[in-house]
Amino acid sequence: MAVGRSKGIMARVKYPRALAVRFERGETIGPPKDHPAQRRVVKAALDLLVTAAPGEIRNFG
Repeated sequence: MAVGRSKGIMARVKYPRALAVRFERGETIGPPKDHPAQRRVVKAALDLLVTAAPGEIRNFG
């Protein structure tokens, strides 16, 4: 499972499942102190573990 910004890199690495986000570099799970946004990313990542097919890269948001 990976959470990252670059779908291309995640596809080449071939993670079992991945969540692509559009936050700034260094803010992979959301902006600092934006706890609601961070919770949404973590929840989406955990849901991905259960619902995604192997090798799937899903966009967040």
